[in-house]
Amino acid sequence: LALCAAALFVGARAQPLISFWPLDDSAGTAMRDPVGARSGSYVNSPTLGAPGPASSSRAAVFNVFNVNAGAPQYATVPHSAAFATLTAATIQAWISPARVSGQQAILSKDGRNMTNNAWTLYLNDGIVKLLY
Repeated sequence: LALCAAALFVGARAQPLISFWPLDDSAGTAMRDPVGARSGSYVNSPTLGAPGPASSSRAAVFNVFNVNAGAPQYATVPHSAAFATLTAATIQAWISPARVSGQQAILSKDGRNMTNNAWTLYLNDGIVKLLY
């Protein structure tokens, strides 16, 4: 699953952007957030600097299926009060899945436990769904 630029807005579209992860890093484990200072980490060495949706853009590629590659790859951001108090949000992400069958998480807030205002944006057999 290639992912390029994930963003989270508070409330309606006219509200300010609270976090933005361009996912255009070329190396390392740090995932920067130049807008909200909520930087995170890449886990299990996803491919960084892969071609993105535009000729000059870059993306991170995650092996989420654990197919002969060890542990699944993902990015994580520490808890923030800004995420816990959302009553409305706009979530956006550019994805390019390697396959469309099965379930693939795209973005999630505590999606494993589904507690504390949790939500998960995911691909299910080619259809984008939101679980909250």
